[in-house]
Amino acid sequence: MNWGSDWYLKFPIAHRGYHYDDNTPENSLASFRACIEKKLPIELDVHIISDGTALVFHDDTFERMTGYPKDIYVATYSEVANLKLLNSNEKIPTLQDVLELVDGQVPLVIELKCLQHDGRLEHQVYNMLRAYHGPYCIQSFNPYTLLWFKRFAPQITRGFLSGSYIDSKLTFIEKFILKSFVMLFLIKPHYIGMESNCLWYPTVRLARKLFKIPIIAWCITSKSEAEKLPLEVSNIIFEGFDPS
Repeated sequence: MNWGSDWYLKFPIAHRGYHYDDNTPENSLASFRACIEKKLPIELDVHIISDGTALVFHDDTFERMTGYPKDIYVATYSEVANLKLLNSNEKIPTLQDVLELVDGQVPLVIELKCLQHDGRLEHQVYNMLRAYHGPYCIQSFNPYTLLWFKRFAPQITRGFLSGSYIDSKLTFIEKFILKSFVMLFLIKPHYIGMESNCLWYPTVRLARKLFKIPIIAWCITSKSEAEKLPLEVSNIIFEGFDPS
């Protein structure tokens, strides 16, 4: 299938894979296989853990998805490799596992998650992607991650994620800086991934109209919600329904 260079604006993107039951949990190889079957781009989350492994997992601790109450950043792969996701037989995949499974069959939207930017995650992911043949882009809430890619791999499509930051531990000033989009001039993202209930922010309209930056809404959880989105929204990151 010829996805085209702007695939990330044209095809609905499955949030943490296409996860729909206990046997197909989020960010699992099963959820990614489902995306391949349905020809859906995959959104996934990547952390770097203490031994340098790029691990595909969303949370900062393993507890919600595995019951193992440990911080992801101090774990080693050997101690979490056999943990099961929810009530399934699915294990936590590495990014390498995902790249080998997908192998260019569908596009990847790789969200880099790092509380402290030190370049380790960016460097590790980029080195792996250099050997990968298939469509992909990267995105992050962390502007320094995007600046890293802009400097060292400007050819890679990058998306700046933003939202309400209600559950964030960021300071008021940090939240203000991120929500005001003042760093767009430095980052120069190819798109903005915006939390759906924040699409009304004036900065979103400004970015769309003044800077011509496409908007991707996340996370859309029903067809009816998708149908009510403003016309300015170019695409969605979805979960909980079939967008076809």
